[in-house]
Amino acid sequence: MAARPFIRAMHGRTTHVDPDWDSYTYGDYCLNRRALTLAGAQRDDILLFWGLLWRNTTKYWDGFTGEKGWYLFGAFRIAEVLVQRQRPSDARTPDNRRRAAKNVHFYRGILDTGNRVFIGSRRHSKRFSKAVPFYTDDSRLLFDTVRTRHGQRLRVHSKPRWISSTRPCRAVWDLSKPAQHSRAKLVRDAIRRRTGYDLLRDFP
Repeated sequence: MAARPFIRAMHGRTTHVDPDWDSYTYGDYCLNRRALTLAGAQRDDILLFWGLLWRNTTKYWDGFTGEKGWYLFGAFRIAEVLVQRQRPSDARTPDNRRRAAKNVHFYRGILDTGNRVFIGSRRHSKRFSKAVPFYTDDSRLLFDTVRTRHGQRLRVHSKPRWISSTRPCRAVWDLSKPAQHSRAKLVRDAIRRRTGYDLLRDFP
């Protein structure tokens, strides 16, 4: 993995690839507070993935420039959800069964209590060819499109602070509500301009 040289003090710890972008699956333990809302995710919901990226001009520590930002890097449109005590063989189609079997959450062949594996639609899921600026020196897309659970605008240094509101997984847009649909379109447009991928493809 490209990040391996920059991981300190692993001491025997292991990591795994999740989301699995080759198979379009994502697994999580949905009994912890961070992922609790994912327990309600269902078919045709969109999982949008983002994270903090740092610029490095080499393969070494001295290549870090100090530039960093939050970027969107992929999305799943859920085709199927497998829940605790289910096996890959419980998926509806042969293709879904093959893809689910590769997800690390099936390491025992069956999902542990509280675990879920989300299988993405091949037609509507994508790892972006380029990371899409979400909150950087040049982009405030996050603040234009995401609100708190109570509909308040997010703030950088005052309450409601963006970092607190976006730490847990949660539903951000209900596309049946015009104002939220409009905000989702802003994200769709930013992603499409940079990558050609349509986040809301086939939605009304």
